Amino acid sequence: MLNITRNAYINEGNSPGNTIADRCHWARLRAGMDIVDVARAAGLSTATVSKVENGRQIPIVLTIRALASVLEQPVWFLGCYEALPENTLGQRIRKARLYHGLTKKEFADRLGVNEKTVRLWEADLCGLTSGSLRSLAPYLSQLSTTDSIKS
Repeated sequence: MLNITRNAYINEGNSPGNTIADRCHWARLRAGMDIVDVARAAGLSTATVSKVENGRQIPIVLTIRALASVLEQPVWFLGCYEALPENTLGQRIRKARLYHGLTKKEFADRLGVNEKTVRLWEADLCGLTSGSLRSLAPYLSQLSTTDSIKS
């Protein structure tokens, strides 16, 4: 995973936008690639990349992760995950998971719980044990230590 601060994008002088479509398009142009090259390298169809860039498709986290890898951008940046709400613990857990580009299954595996537990946490329908909170702490702490993008 790339370790790029959010302020690095602001200080470049080129605002990449605040939508997934804008950021994917910006990142592709910045990388000097066309849609066909990006699609081929990411293992996606050209239609999928085009729909994402035109805002006609909201990509799943696996698609964002593939694009981020090819375009050499952080997953949180392309997915606009820094803009997700953090009003409840469930929202913070979902944001932390997506920020790292993980599916619910992948996140559950990393935490040593089952996928259903992650679903319940994200829906604020299940409490957490102290052990679960310790496992989540590294993911949640990254959310509070980063600045948000301001255009």
